Amino acid sequence: MILALESLRKRIWVRDIPLVTEKPLQKTGPWILQSNEYHNYTYWPWITVIELLTRFRCGQMGECTILLSNLLEPDHNNNANHDRIFYEWLDPRTLKGGGAYPFRTGISAFRLASFEILSKFT
Repeated sequence: MILALESLRKRIWVRDIPLVTEKPLQKTGPWILQSNEYHNYTYWPWITVIELLTRFRCGQMGECTILLSNLLEPDHNNNANHDRIFYEWLDPRTLKGGGAYPFRTGISAFRLASFEILSKFT
């Protein structure tokens, strides 16, 4: 598991942020997606929470700290005090939130991870 997590970090983390690494879309649906918008190397907080929980279970506290600091910092770029973790996706260049807010999948993933992490310390 540790080797798989290290491989994951080497392949998809850019500047301490795990990104969607699919190839850039050639064609999109009814609207044209810009680069770093939803697909094309975006940062999805709800998927990152799943990685956070896996790393916590494997004892990789340094990586957990990195992920949590990226997720829990407020998004001042949107002139709002919303935590980044509750956006559907983030532009990795600016860490500006986009998509649905609050994103229910992100809230659920973070709630599950929080309860597990806090239960280990109490």
